[in-house]
Amino acid sequence: MGLAVPAVVTTASGRLFRKGLLIKDGTALERLAEVDCVVFDKTGTLTMGMPQLSSLEPLDESDRPAALALAQASAHPLSRALAAALVEAGTTPATITDVREHPGFGSRHATRAA
Repeated sequence: MGLAVPAVVTTASGRLFRKGLLIKDGTALERLAEVDCVVFDKTGTLTMGMPQLSSLEPLDESDRPAALALAQASAHPLSRALAAALVEAGTTPATITDVREHPGFGSRHATRAA
């Protein structure tokens, strides 16, 4: 019995690791049985990092061209999802110059052409 538990933990951890899950502590598997809710807040933590918008409805029609131009200038997965949804909806991007992405702070532009 003394070897059974460590052997099971090692086997389970190995199987989980091959599926992309890293267990840092064997007791985590025991504590997992008590979990009833898990919250993740980082894009790509549980996903492939390729989110899709469910609706463009909250975004006002008049703001969509500027939103598309800014989203296309960003490498962030949420910006990519927004840009893809806007293009699919037939939005034409506004002419925005000097767009720069600042990691951790978002995208900023200097001027917007009329």
